[in-house]
Amino acid sequence: QQGSSDMYYKGSLMLHTLRTLINNDNFWFEIIIGIHNSFRHQNIDGNDVISYINKKTNKDFSVFFNQYLNYSTIPEFEYSLEKEGRNITLICRWNAINNFDMPLLVNTGADDFWIYPSTEFTEIDLGSFDRSVFQIRQDLFYIDIKKK
Repeated sequence: QQGSSDMYYKGSLMLHTLRTLINNDNFWFEIIIGIHNSFRHQNIDGNDVISYINKKTNKDFSVFFNQYLNYSTIPEFEYSLEKEGRNITLICRWNAINNFDMPLLVNTGADDFWIYPSTEFTEIDLGSFDRSVFQIRQDLFYIDIKKK
């Protein structure tokens, strides 16, 4: 709800998520300082900041910002793990606005790696691992998770 205090924690957690997506702290802080220096003593709005970030990263984060800034609900990652033989398949999707396709870090016991879900169900072969160690890096993303 606009004007409520939820915008403060939601805004900071959204920026933490964006920082994770940019995946380069030096570049992230260059962007933050660049926003300050580029728009010093100017009246700007959110679109100016979004355009600046899109231009600096050479990526289009418009759908990301639309989801987090214009909707009260945060994206929900819906998934299940299906075992077939020795391999485990991740079946997943985003419950979010159309075209939301934010990548996500997961871990199967060794290193984190990126997956690329969309709003359509996707099957991702994760290979063989102990299902109990599967982890979605929820500490790095402001999302809800729904395990089926």
